[in-house]
Amino acid sequence: MDEINYVDELTPKQKIGWNNLISTTRRKYPFIKNVIIDEPISTWSTLLSINIVFDLEEMISFYNVEQPRRYKEVPYLYKAQLDPRPFLFTFVDEQYQDQFKNEFNKDLVSYMQMAYRSLPPEFRVNMDEDAYLSRHSTKELSITNFIPIFDVKKYYDVDREGEIYI
Repeated sequence: MDEINYVDELTPKQKIGWNNLISTTRRKYPFIKNVIIDEPISTWSTLLSINIVFDLEEMISFYNVEQPRRYKEVPYLYKAQLDPRPFLFTFVDEQYQDQFKNEFNKDLVSYMQMAYRSLPPEFRVNMDEDAYLSRHSTKELSITNFIPIFDVKKYYDVDREGEIYI
């Protein structure tokens, strides 16, 4: 995974808080493997832009759903499951998509925000002092993308150079 993670911009205490957030999130959403800060901390005064790294097959098993059925008919489409996307609904079959649209993202962010705000201020990333809210207000989390971990090779034949073909 070549994603840039700006977690190194955090103070040591903030890193502890961030790891606590990831751990707490994984208790409710065990298929989530990491939460990446995908833009420099100073980019936005009131929010942190994040990517959610998740295990696609664990998510499918956890919710007892299926990948899009059309992929079985056209296996090369499985490669599309490697692309980051802003919502999980595109990773599942049409019959399950409603449960992974905007409400899912809102519930996930709400849960994460609640867990993060419960930490002492020095363990959180707080808004800039010039932000319209008080100095100790926690930056809001905003999901940019869900980044899947997915072994696409299980669905293809692989030649000796490791190239995927049908």
